[in-house]
Amino acid sequence: MPVVFPPSGFGRNYQQTAKGGVTLTAGATVNTMGAWATLIDPLSYPVFGVWLNAWGVSGSATNTSMLADIGVGPTGGGSEQIVIPYLDFGAAYGAAGLQVGKFWFFPLYVPAGKAIRGRCQSVIASDTAVVLLHAFELPPHGFAEDAPQEWKQYGAVAASSAGTAVTSGSAAYGTAVDVTGGSGTTRAHRWFHVGLDFGTNTAISAGKYRVRLSRDSGGADIIGIWDFGASTAEELQGPCPAFPVCYPAPSGSLLYVAVDGAAAEALGAIVYAY
Repeated sequence: MPVVFPPSGFGRNYQQTAKGGVTLTAGATVNTMGAWATLIDPLSYPVFGVWLNAWGVSGSATNTSMLADIGVGPTGGGSEQIVIPYLDFGAAYGAAGLQVGKFWFFPLYVPAGKAIRGRCQSVIASDTAVVLLHAFELPPHGFAEDAPQEWKQYGAVAASSAGTAVTSGSAAYGTAVDVTGGSGTTRAHRWFHVGLDFGTNTAISAGKYRVRLSRDSGGADIIGIWDFGASTAEELQGPCPAFPVCYPAPSGSLLYVAVDGAAAEALGAIVYAY
Protein backbone atom coordinates (compact mmCIF):
# COMPACT_ATOMS: atom_id res chain seq x y z
CA MET A 1 0.00 0.00 0.00
CA PRO A 2 1.50 3.36 -1.01
CA VAL A 3 2.29 5.95 1.60
CA VAL A 4 0.13 9.06 1.21
CA PHE A 5 1.37 12.30 2.69
CA PRO A 6 -1.42 14.64 3.82
CA PRO A 7 -1.37 18.33 2.94
CA SER A 8 0.63 20.49 5.30
CA GLY A 9 -1.93 23.28 5.46
CA PHE A 10 -0.81 26.87 5.77
CA GLY A 11 0.11 26.80 9.43
CA ARG A 12 -0.11 29.94 11.49
CA ASN A 13 0.45 33.48 10.23
CA TYR A 14 1.14 35.32 13.45
CA GLN A 15 3.63 37.71 11.84
CA GLN A 16 2.32 40.43 9.55
CA THR A 17 2.98 44.03 8.69
CA ALA A 18 1.04 46.61 10.71
CA LYS A 19 -2.68 46.50 9.87
CA GLY A 20 -2.45 49.85 8.08
CA GLY A 21 0.26 48.50 5.80
CA VAL A 22 3.69 49.84 4.89
CA THR A 23 4.13 52.64 2.36
CA LEU A 24 6.51 52.06 -0.54
CA THR A 25 7.72 55.17 -2.35
CA ALA A 26 8.91 55.07 -5.96
CA GLY A 27 12.12 56.72 -7.06
CA ALA A 28 12.26 60.49 -7.53
CA THR A 29 13.13 59.76 -11.18
CA VAL A 30 10.32 58.13 -13.14
CA ASN A 31 10.58 54.38 -13.72
CA THR A 32 13.36 53.91 -11.18
CA MET A 33 13.16 51.92 -7.97
CA GLY A 34 12.87 53.77 -4.68
CA ALA A 35 14.41 52.74 -1.36
CA TRP A 36 13.64 49.46 0.36
CA ALA A 37 10.99 49.58 3.10
CA THR A 38 10.68 46.93 5.80
CA LEU A 39 7.59 44.72 5.79
CA ILE A 40 8.62 42.24 8.53
CA ASP A 41 11.92 42.26 10.46
CA PRO A 42 12.94 39.76 11.68
CA LEU A 43 10.96 36.64 10.92
CA SER A 44 10.44 34.57 14.07
CA TYR A 45 9.95 31.30 12.15
CA PRO A 46 10.73 29.83 8.71
CA VAL A 47 8.15 31.04 6.19
CA PHE A 48 6.73 28.87 3.39
CA GLY A 49 4.28 31.31 1.83
CA VAL A 50 3.41 35.00 1.77
CA TRP A 51 0.13 36.77 1.08
CA LEU A 52 0.58 40.26 -0.36
CA ASN A 53 -1.94 43.07 -0.65
CA ALA A 54 -1.18 46.37 -2.45
CA TRP A 55 -3.51 49.34 -2.63
CA GLY A 56 -3.73 53.12 -2.91
CA VAL A 57 -2.16 53.42 -6.38
CA SER A 58 -5.07 54.15 -8.76
CA GLY A 59 -5.96 57.59 -10.07
CA SER A 60 -8.86 58.62 -12.29
CA ALA A 61 -7.84 59.43 -15.89
CA THR A 62 -4.22 58.89 -14.85
CA ASN A 63 -1.51 56.44 -15.86
CA THR A 64 -0.47 54.88 -12.55
CA SER A 65 1.79 52.11 -13.85
CA MET A 66 3.91 50.71 -11.01
CA LEU A 67 6.17 47.71 -10.42
CA ALA A 68 7.41 46.45 -7.06
CA ASP A 69 10.13 44.09 -5.87
CA ILE A 70 9.85 41.91 -2.78
CA GLY A 71 13.25 41.18 -1.27
CA VAL A 72 14.79 39.18 1.56
CA GLY A 73 17.81 40.30 3.51
CA PRO A 74 19.50 40.24 6.89
CA THR A 75 17.74 41.83 9.83
CA GLY A 76 18.53 45.52 10.02
CA GLY A 77 18.68 46.11 6.27
CA GLY A 78 21.04 45.81 3.33
CA SER A 79 22.05 43.11 0.83
CA GLU A 80 18.45 42.40 -0.22
CA GLN A 81 17.89 39.49 -2.59
CA ILE A 82 14.88 39.94 -4.86
CA VAL A 83 12.60 36.92 -4.47
CA ILE A 84 9.49 38.26 -6.27
CA PRO A 85 10.44 40.68 -9.06
CA TYR A 86 8.34 43.40 -10.68
CA LEU A 87 4.99 42.72 -9.05
CA ASP A 88 2.38 44.61 -11.06
CA PHE A 89 0.94 47.24 -8.69
CA GLY A 90 -0.38 49.48 -11.50
CA ALA A 91 -3.85 50.96 -10.84
CA ALA A 92 -4.26 48.99 -7.59
CA TYR A 93 -7.42 50.37 -6.04
CA GLY A 94 -7.85 51.18 -2.39
CA ALA A 95 -9.51 53.99 -0.50
CA ALA A 96 -8.54 54.86 3.06
CA GLY A 97 -9.52 52.02 5.37
CA LEU A 98 -10.31 49.62 2.53
CA GLN A 99 -7.70 46.90 2.07
CA VAL A 100 -8.67 45.89 -1.44
CA GLY A 101 -6.61 46.54 -4.57
CA LYS A 102 -4.32 43.76 -5.72
CA PHE A 103 -3.54 40.58 -3.80
CA TRP A 104 -1.44 37.49 -4.37
CA PHE A 105 -0.44 34.39 -2.45
CA PHE A 106 3.06 33.17 -3.32
CA PRO A 107 4.54 29.92 -2.02
CA LEU A 108 7.95 31.10 -0.85
CA TYR A 109 10.58 29.84 1.56
CA VAL A 110 12.33 32.39 3.77
CA PRO A 111 14.49 31.28 6.74
CA ALA A 112 13.79 32.47 10.26
CA GLY A 113 15.76 35.53 11.30
CA LYS A 114 15.58 37.18 7.88
CA ALA A 115 13.74 40.38 6.97
CA ILE A 116 11.22 40.84 4.15
CA ARG A 117 11.25 44.21 2.40
CA GLY A 118 9.66 45.90 -0.57
CA ARG A 119 10.41 48.70 -3.01
CA CYS A 120 8.67 50.14 -6.06
CA GLN A 121 9.06 52.19 -9.22
CA SER A 122 6.40 54.15 -11.08
CA VAL A 123 5.69 56.15 -14.19
CA ILE A 124 4.90 58.92 -11.66
CA ALA A 125 7.93 60.18 -9.74
CA SER A 126 7.75 59.42 -5.99
CA ASP A 127 4.34 57.75 -6.30
CA THR A 128 3.33 55.54 -3.37
CA ALA A 129 1.69 52.19 -2.69
CA VAL A 130 0.59 50.65 0.59
CA VAL A 131 1.54 47.01 1.13
CA LEU A 132 0.35 44.45 3.66
CA LEU A 133 2.13 41.10 4.00
CA HIS A 134 1.17 37.97 5.98
CA ALA A 135 3.79 35.26 6.57
CA PHE A 136 2.65 31.60 6.74
CA GLU A 137 4.72 29.05 8.64
CA LEU A 138 3.90 25.83 6.71
CA PRO A 139 3.91 24.93 3.03
CA PRO A 140 0.38 24.94 1.53
CA HIS A 141 0.79 21.32 0.40
CA GLY A 142 3.38 18.58 0.27
CA PHE A 143 7.01 18.71 1.29
CA ALA A 144 8.77 21.80 2.61
CA GLU A 145 11.45 21.29 -0.05
CA ASP A 146 8.84 22.11 -2.69
CA ALA A 147 8.54 25.73 -1.57
CA PRO A 148 9.87 28.23 -4.14
CA GLN A 149 12.82 30.33 -3.06
CA GLU A 150 13.03 32.88 -5.87
CA TRP A 151 10.32 33.65 -8.45
CA LYS A 152 11.01 34.84 -12.00
CA GLN A 153 8.95 37.22 -14.11
CA TYR A 154 8.18 37.29 -17.82
CA GLY A 155 6.73 40.34 -19.51
CA ALA A 156 7.63 43.26 -17.23
CA VAL A 157 8.72 46.42 -19.07
CA ALA A 158 10.91 48.33 -16.63
CA ALA A 159 11.14 51.39 -18.90
CA SER A 160 7.40 52.02 -18.51
CA SER A 161 6.78 50.30 -15.12
CA ALA A 162 4.12 48.11 -16.75
CA GLY A 163 3.57 44.76 -18.40
CA THR A 164 3.75 43.50 -21.98
CA ALA A 165 1.05 45.06 -24.15
CA VAL A 166 -2.04 42.91 -24.74
CA THR A 167 -5.50 43.92 -25.98
CA SER A 168 -8.59 42.37 -24.48
CA GLY A 169 -11.49 41.15 -26.53
CA SER A 170 -15.01 42.40 -25.88
CA ALA A 171 -16.78 39.55 -24.07
CA ALA A 172 -14.32 37.18 -25.75
CA TYR A 173 -10.62 36.49 -25.57
CA GLY A 174 -8.50 38.89 -27.60
CA THR A 175 -5.33 37.99 -29.47
CA ALA A 176 -2.94 36.00 -27.28
CA VAL A 177 0.50 37.54 -26.69
CA ASP A 178 3.64 35.58 -25.78
CA VAL A 179 5.16 37.42 -22.79
CA THR A 180 8.50 35.65 -23.36
CA GLY A 181 8.86 37.51 -26.66
CA GLY A 182 9.35 34.29 -28.58
CA SER A 183 12.38 33.29 -26.52
CA GLY A 184 10.57 30.84 -24.26
CA THR A 185 11.16 30.38 -20.55
CA THR A 186 14.76 30.31 -19.36
CA ARG A 187 14.21 27.20 -17.27
CA ALA A 188 11.56 24.66 -16.34
CA HIS A 189 8.72 25.99 -14.18
CA ARG A 190 5.80 24.49 -12.29
CA TRP A 191 4.26 27.42 -10.37
CA PHE A 192 2.57 30.31 -12.21
CA HIS A 193 0.83 33.57 -11.29
CA VAL A 194 -0.18 36.70 -13.22
CA GLY A 195 -0.39 40.48 -12.99
CA LEU A 196 -2.48 42.90 -15.03
CA ASP A 197 -2.35 46.67 -15.59
CA PHE A 198 -3.77 49.39 -17.82
CA GLY A 199 -0.47 50.59 -19.28
CA THR A 200 -1.01 54.06 -20.76
CA ASN A 201 -4.75 53.47 -21.15
CA THR A 202 -6.63 56.02 -18.99
CA ALA A 203 -10.19 55.42 -20.22
CA ILE A 204 -11.11 51.91 -19.09
CA SER A 205 -14.49 50.23 -19.53
CA ALA A 206 -15.80 48.96 -16.21
CA GLY A 207 -16.28 45.25 -15.68
CA LYS A 208 -14.48 41.94 -15.43
CA TYR A 209 -11.24 41.16 -17.24
CA ARG A 210 -10.40 37.46 -17.36
CA VAL A 211 -6.73 36.59 -17.92
CA ARG A 212 -5.90 33.24 -19.55
CA LEU A 213 -2.36 31.88 -19.41
CA SER A 214 -1.56 29.09 -21.85
CA ARG A 215 1.35 27.43 -23.62
CA ASP A 216 -0.20 27.96 -27.05
CA SER A 217 -1.78 30.94 -28.80
CA GLY A 218 -5.11 29.19 -29.27
CA GLY A 219 -5.65 28.42 -25.60
CA ALA A 220 -5.80 24.64 -25.97
CA ASP A 221 -3.04 24.05 -23.39
CA ILE A 222 -4.24 26.25 -20.53
CA ILE A 223 -2.05 26.80 -17.47
CA GLY A 224 -4.50 28.92 -15.47
CA ILE A 225 -7.22 31.57 -15.49
CA TRP A 226 -7.61 34.58 -13.17
CA ASP A 227 -10.16 37.41 -12.97
CA PHE A 228 -9.66 41.13 -12.37
CA GLY A 229 -12.26 43.84 -11.80
CA ALA A 230 -11.97 47.36 -13.25
CA SER A 231 -13.84 50.63 -12.81
CA THR A 232 -14.16 53.65 -15.11
CA ALA A 233 -11.99 55.56 -12.61
CA GLU A 234 -9.01 53.38 -13.66
CA GLU A 235 -9.18 51.26 -10.52
CA LEU A 236 -8.12 47.62 -10.69
CA GLN A 237 -8.64 44.73 -8.28
CA GLY A 238 -7.43 41.14 -8.45
CA PRO A 239 -6.27 38.59 -9.30
CA CYS A 240 -9.07 36.28 -8.25
CA PRO A 241 -8.26 33.64 -7.17
CA ALA A 242 -5.22 35.09 -5.44
CA PHE A 243 -3.45 31.71 -5.60
CA PRO A 244 -0.94 30.50 -8.19
CA VAL A 245 -1.41 27.32 -10.18
CA CYS A 246 0.95 24.35 -10.34
CA TYR A 247 1.49 23.05 -13.86
CA PRO A 248 4.81 21.62 -15.11
CA ALA A 249 6.25 23.44 -18.13
CA PRO A 250 9.70 22.63 -19.57
CA SER A 251 12.43 25.14 -20.26
CA GLY A 252 11.79 26.99 -23.51
CA SER A 253 8.02 27.07 -23.06
CA LEU A 254 6.19 30.01 -24.62
CA LEU A 255 3.72 31.73 -22.28
CA TYR A 256 0.68 33.23 -23.97
CA VAL A 257 -1.63 35.69 -22.24
CA ALA A 258 -5.08 36.47 -23.61
CA VAL A 259 -7.73 38.63 -21.94
CA ASP A 260 -11.53 38.37 -22.13
CA GLY A 261 -12.63 41.89 -21.21
CA ALA A 262 -15.62 44.12 -20.66
CA ALA A 263 -14.50 45.81 -23.88
CA ALA A 264 -11.53 45.85 -26.25
CA GLU A 265 -8.96 47.64 -24.10
CA ALA A 266 -5.19 48.14 -24.24
CA LEU A 267 -3.67 46.47 -21.17
CA GLY A 268 -0.38 45.13 -19.84
CA ALA A 269 0.36 41.65 -18.45
CA ILE A 270 3.16 39.97 -16.51
CA VAL A 271 3.62 36.27 -15.66
CA TYR A 272 5.40 35.12 -12.49
CA ALA A 273 6.90 31.63 -12.49
CA TYR A 274 8.97 29.30 -10.37
